[in-house]
Amino acid sequence: RFRFAIAPGVKIPMPATDMEEQLENMSKGDSVTVTNLDKHLFALGGRLYFDYIINKMFFANLYSELVFYPIEGKYENDNFYNYFEVYMLKLMSQPYPEKISYGYKLTLEAEPHFETLIDKGLKMSAGLPITYITTPDIKVDGDKVDDTATASLTLGPNASVMFLNTLLPVELQLGYTFPIYGKNTPATQSLTLQAKVYF
Repeated sequence: RFRFAIAPGVKIPMPATDMEEQLENMSKGDSVTVTNLDKHLFALGGRLYFDYIINKMFFANLYSELVFYPIEGKYENDNFYNYFEVYMLKLMSQPYPEKISYGYKLTLEAEPHFETLIDKGLKMSAGLPITYITTPDIKVDGDKVDDTATASLTLGPNASVMFLNTLLPVELQLGYTFPIYGKNTPATQSLTLQAKVYF
């Protein structure tokens, strides 16, 4: 009737957008990437999963994730506007912001979920997760910057098929996520196709 799981985790950063290159693009009139969609910093965190099984085909899922950023990042690497601000202040030999602290990122999600076996080797599933993500006000060089906290509420319908009789089980999932509400965050939409191979 119930399923519960805890998963601790670590985020290992990959290289972020090169803002110096974006400045060169702007000077040439080319396209400019103005922000990163994630923080490219080392982070610690954990996830909680809870399922309530309604019957063989339906269950309700509750999910939460907390990501904590224990170290500060470079202010100029956060987005293009920050980079340009620091660039101009350096040209004028003025003091400039150096460090930025993000605090944490909290995700809460609720999802009704359907799944059924079409035949012995084919499983179909679908879900309709509603996701709320929030972050606190950032700190720049130790000082809190008011009205920089973010919040977003998104809806993400998805459907998948899983092939069980192949050499390795394979799941194909198609999902579309769109924003319902947001504060200080990009109103991004995404269409995602995932292929998962189970070893």
